[in-house]
Amino acid sequence: SPFRSVDRIKLILALLQLPTNNKKCPGCGFDLDKLVDWDCMLAYFPMHDLKAKIELEKEWLRIDTMPWEQPMERIKDYFGEKIAFYFGWLGHYTTWLIFAAVAGAITFLANVIENTTDSSLVPIFATFIA
Repeated sequence: SPFRSVDRIKLILALLQLPTNNKKCPGCGFDLDKLVDWDCMLAYFPMHDLKAKIELEKEWLRIDTMPWEQPMERIKDYFGEKIAFYFGWLGHYTTWLIFAAVAGAITFLANVIENTTDSSLVPIFATFIA
C-alpha cells in the first residue's frame, strides 16, 4: 500500500468531515460529533490492521526489548507521529530513571547495612536526585 495505516485513517476521516460543496475535494459533510450525540453512531475510531498490529507486537512487546530499542519508525507508521513521539519520550525517560533506581537501591542497602535512616549516602543521594 502506498499509504501508512495512519495516513489512510486521516484521509478517510477528512473525507467524512469535508463539506460536500468543496470544489477541490468534495466530502461527505458529516459532523461526526453530532452523529454520536444523536445516537446515530456509538463512536468513531479506526479499526486495527490486524496483520500490521501483530507484526508490531512481535517486534515491540517482548520482555527482552529495552526502552531504547523501540521500533520507532514502525510505531510512527502504525499509530502516527504524536503517539510515536510519546513512546519515544517515555523510553528515553525510563532509560534515565535506571540510574536513579540504581543509586536509590545502593542508598537503601547502605541504610540497611548501617541499620539507620541517617546513612552517610543519603545526602549524596539527595543531591544526585535534586
